[in-house]
Amino acid sequence: MIRRQMIGANPGLHIDTLYSTTVSPAGMFSTWHLDQTRGGTLAIALDHPKLFVMCPPTQRNLEVYDKIDEFGHINQSIEALSKFEQLSYIVLTKGDVYIIPAGYIHMVLSMRNSAVGGWVCFKAEWADIARDLCRRDRARFVKEEEALLNDENALIYRAENGELTKSQFRAAMVELKAAKVKLQSDMSELEVNWAKAEKIYANLQRN
Repeated sequence: MIRRQMIGANPGLHIDTLYSTTVSPAGMFSTWHLDQTRGGTLAIALDHPKLFVMCPPTQRNLEVYDKIDEFGHINQSIEALSKFEQLSYIVLTKGDVYIIPAGYIHMVLSMRNSAVGGWVCFKAEWADIARDLCRRDRARFVKEEEALLNDENALIYRAENGELTKSQFRAAMVELKAAKVKLQSDMSELEVNWAKAEKIYANLQRN
């Protein structure tokens, strides 16, 4: 119902059909992250309040974000608050609906046990931002692929020089292979999702 209402109230907004829900315990802190780079997020609060702190994908903010581990310590995210520019915040309470624009970097604090539902969404004016972020993702994947190749060559060298036992080498290679498979899956997912997003943006810009 919310999706239909938002589409009716925002003719220039395309909302994906896939819906997801994030459930968080009280005190849960999500460090700085992007939900996805191809579009924004239409979020609806389903329960108790959640605090969203966010900033746009300016060059400075992206440079700061690139140095942060998305799965790092809370302290690292708090320290980054003084480095980001154009910060804003919003507290979502039950029933609130909010659109997080494409590329907006954000962190979230759940004040009590809470849940937020959402859809990926698109606006014509986000196309260039999303396209640039997609290029950044591709470049990052290329670097990760090169790093994995270097790790593989290093393992082979160490094994050939007797620095690793056969069991150690096999275990390391299994772990490396799993990382390669995960990377290939992420790369494929990016291309599939972006191909769909390109069509959506083209349609929105025509209209």
